[in-house]
Amino acid sequence: MAISYLGPEGTFTHAAALKVAVAGPDGTAPDLVPLGLVTDVYDQVDRGNSDFGLVAIESSVEGYVVPSLDSLAAAANVVAVDEVFVEISFDAFARPGSSGEFTSVTSHPHGLAQCQNFIVARGLATVAASSNAAACRDVEVGQIALGPSICGDLYGLTRLAAGVQDFSGARTRFLLIAARDRAQAHLAAVSAGQASPLGLSMTADMRWHTMVAITPTVTGPGVLARITAEFGSHGV
Repeated sequence: MAISYLGPEGTFTHAAALKVAVAGPDGTAPDLVPLGLVTDVYDQVDRGNSDFGLVAIESSVEGYVVPSLDSLAAAANVVAVDEVFVEISFDAFARPGSSGEFTSVTSHPHGLAQCQNFIVARGLATVAASSNAAACRDVEVGQIALGPSICGDLYGLTRLAAGVQDFSGARTRFLLIAARDRAQAHLAAVSAGQASPLGLSMTADMRWHTMVAITPTVTGPGVLARITAEFGSHGV
């Protein structure tokens, strides 16, 4: 069994994948496959090359992860079957032996947004990366990388400071995605009080949620008010 996720190793998505990739009764744990883009994760699940995918969907600080939300809304054969939460904390790293003044900082755009106080106080220019772990892997001399604590050991970096995020207690919600037929089999088993055929660390008493994507056919002033008024009129 394989679970694909936004890599490289050390991303918060990797941490979320480790939470669900527990060993089964036979002692075998799913393989974790790092990919370069969120859209790649959806594509591999849709094509059947990965049994499951793990994607970030919402940050408690920055809100929804738009590329992932767009991919989920557009997917014809991929649905979410579970959710996982990961506490978010950023450490500041540099290449070993770095000396002199740092001029820039790199991280995923959400990471940069969550560490603004640290960045502004040092007058650093920002460089966006495809993921926090990629920023740590590719950090240059004279540059600071912001990422999960595990990245220090993974990429042989020097930790300059720990917990540099603006707000403590932040967390990100991740969705475990699967092809539609696998999701239907899981739902049927859970509804019948049976073990999930997915073989992952899911609970039989989990509450199911529905996400609704709305694409207005007419835009302009008041479109959001009209949509929300419809929900209100139906008691939602």
